[in-house]
Amino acid sequence: MAAKAVAPDGSWLTPGEAGAQLRLSPITIGRMFADEDIPGFRARSAIRIPAAFVADFLDIVRSGGQVNIREFGRQWKAQQEVAS
Repeated sequence: MAAKAVAPDGSWLTPGEAGAQLRLSPITIGRMFADEDIPGFRARSAIRIPAAFVADFLDIVRSGGQVNIREFGRQWKAQQEVAS
């Protein structure tokens, strides 16, 4: 079971909301979460993704960076664990 990711501002997104912002399907978001490639937590059958993760990823992409979301997710989670 994945450790609960910390959302610095306390906001969380559903896979549908995160997928809409990242232009990925909610199923893809769920698979990446299940593979522990992106941060989040599961409460019963609901998955929540930190809004800060999505915003940080989009900031890098919009600045012209080419980023693999799975690798970015693993690095983002590790950075959050060190910071907390």
